[in-house]
Amino acid sequence: MAYDKSERQESVEALVEAFKQQEQTHRKEAKEKEKKKAREKMKKEHKRQQQAAEVEREQRIAESQKRREVEAQLVKERAIRETLEEQLAKHRAEIEQEARLKKRAKEHAHKTQVQAEKQHREEMCSRQASEVKKRLGDAYTGMEFIGIPGGKFMMGGDEHKQERPIHEVTIKPSNWENMQ
Repeated sequence: MAYDKSERQESVEALVEAFKQQEQTHRKEAKEKEKKKAREKMKKEHKRQQQAAEVEREQRIAESQKRREVEAQLVKERAIRETLEEQLAKHRAEIEQEARLKKRAKEHAHKTQVQAEKQHREEMCSRQASEVKKRLGDAYTGMEFIGIPGGKFMMGGDEHKQERPIHEVTIKPSNWENMQ
């Protein structure tokens, strides 16, 4: 029995040793599997990071391109705005020039009209005066009378002291005007 016992013990020890070796082999395989999984996981993570970096780089490139396009559009719009502002300034200057010319023309027309009316009044007064002069006269004093139309006129002069100062006189319309 002692032999059996030692054989059994050897057999148990051999089984224990085989179990231990098998367990170590399983542990090694498990560690290798874990390492392999970790490496694959790291590879996947690295690949994901590379893809994310590539996407980010492409986004930066796209944003940069978009920024350049926007800046180019802004430059175009500034040029258009400046051109429009120049055209508007020219148009305003033309309108102002036209307004000045119209004002001058209106002033000239008014001045011409006033001169024509003044000349007409003077001619009428002269005609009326000569007619009245023909009709009126004082045989005793030798004075001649003339009709003066109603209105305002300047009277006086600087030649003689008694004629000073020159002042405005208003004559009401009278029957003299009806005699014309």
